[in-house]
Amino acid sequence: MMLNKRAAIKIFCYLMAADGAATADEQECFQTIGAELDPDGFCEYREQIVEEVDQQLHSGMEEEDSYELLLEGIDQELAAPAEGKAGIGIRLLVWDLLTIAFSNADYASVERRLIKHVVRVTGMEYSVFFEMEHSMKTIAAIENEMNSSVCAGPPDCRRTGQAPCCRDGRRPAADRR
Repeated sequence: MMLNKRAAIKIFCYLMAADGAATADEQECFQTIGAELDPDGFCEYREQIVEEVDQQLHSGMEEEDSYELLLEGIDQELAAPAEGKAGIGIRLLVWDLLTIAFSNADYASVERRLIKHVVRVTGMEYSVFFEMEHSMKTIAAIENEMNSSVCAGPPDCRRTGQAPCCRDGRRPAADRR
């Protein structure tokens, strides 16, 4: 199954809204994925998609309806198949959803529930999803470890925490083996 690119991008917006607020990291990730997915049209309809998602989320009678409204919006987008090969595959959609969900170092349970909903509705194999999720957790753990590594530069570098060998506070690439 191939999904319309615009629909996929809209699903990314629903995911970002799921936990109440889109962080700067999530928005940056969304921008990057959207521009890569649809380099010719993303900039033209990005704001319109954000407004449509906002309208969908505020169309309920009560605030507690928000999760059902998210699911309803996602289901509408999943019903928009791509024409020919101009779309995005479900596995790439799920990988991109996981990428956005993990981009702010807070993989919220509501985000996971929404992604699992997409997996279930599209008929993607659960085992594939769990492998993808596990891979993303591994990537996040490695990045976290790399970002918190102690500099392995010369002694004066360890005293100040900064040196040409490790401006970002991490060990030089050659020492990360």
